[in-house]
Amino acid sequence: MGTAGLAYAGARKTQFSARCTFQALVHLSQAQPQSADFLVFYNQLAANELSIALTSNPYAKVAKAHGADAGKLAGATSVTPVPGLGIFSLRVIAANAKTATTLSNGLCDQIVSDIKSHRATENGSQIKDLKSRIKTIQSELKRLAAIPKNRRTIVDAANLQAQQEAVVGNAAQIASILSLPPDSITVLNRAVNARGYDPRSLSKNLLIALVAGLLACFLVVLIGEVIAERRTDLRESGLGGDRWVSGAEPSKETQRR
Repeated sequence: MGTAGLAYAGARKTQFSARCTFQALVHLSQAQPQSADFLVFYNQLAANELSIALTSNPYAKVAKAHGADAGKLAGATSVTPVPGLGIFSLRVIAANAKTATTLSNGLCDQIVSDIKSHRATENGSQIKDLKSRIKTIQSELKRLAAIPKNRRTIVDAANLQAQQEAVVGNAAQIASILSLPPDSITVLNRAVNARGYDPRSLSKNLLIALVAGLLACFLVVLIGEVIAERRTDLRESGLGGDRWVSGAEPSKETQRR
């Protein structure tokens, strides 16, 4: 009980937690998600975008901006999904209310910025690849079109038609990407007031101390039993003292041993 009380008194008393929420909804079609399967799919996409953003280590960026330790900030931060379309709650625990609020908002802003940047890069890369593909197809079309009709083989004619359809298909894909609704990637609710709480638990400390005490008692008893048994064996074998089990005078060989 004394050990538990000392541990409880020595632990940090009040800590503060601040929460902000953000959305990372990525649109892959113009239709809004309706069914439960669509909701699961869109939330998985949002979780994937969040994972990519976290790999860019937003903790280091925010910690540098606010003079904090990146490792401790990562350990004091938790990000969990909440009901909705790609919505997440971010919680930061700190020693004072102002720090918790500042770091929480800083992380929400940084994660949202990283997700937006990744999406812009991803869309730009897709459009660039499609344009490059169209350019290559158009070069092949120009070569095929230069062949007089009466000299084109069946294969040339088929390739010409396929390349024309490929140009139309790739152009339609570019139009589809550009016509998608804008992604909903934004901070929904900013942290305003941090909530204080006492993370200590006297009952938990008492339980740990009780278990440790019982284990220590068992260890002492076990060692005592081993020592007692060893002494008994020594006395019975005639090596543990001046008293002999038989009561007779030991032989000269025993005395030598």
